Amino acid sequence: MIHFILNGGPLAIVQVLLTVLLVVLLTQLGLKLIDRSVAFDILQLSIRKIRACAALVLALGVLGQVQGIFNALSAISKATEISPQVCLEGILVSFHTTLLGLWVFVFTYFAMNIMNLFIKKS
Repeated sequence: MIHFILNGGPLAIVQVLLTVLLVVLLTQLGLKLIDRSVAFDILQLSIRKIRACAALVLALGVLGQVQGIFNALSAISKATEISPQVCLEGILVSFHTTLLGLWVFVFTYFAMNIMNLFIKKS
């Protein structure tokens, strides 16, 4: 897994840091839901923060893929001889940040839907 993230480049590392932040924010929201005295406005603010952070992780994933494909195509255009295997590996690496961003976004989406059920009940 570490190899997967490090191959994704600096944007993948930022994505991992934002994912840690998302876990912290989701945990805080869960604790606020357990404490029934928290105002509805505070819960909504927490939800907006979580959604914004998840969208940022997804956007960074797409940006990382576009940057990776651009870098791979730039290297291919400068090379006089290049094997198809090297081209394929470069393009596959560009998908790392997109996959990471999508997984984090989907996980956050489901977690938020579950927490919204608890918010509606209270």
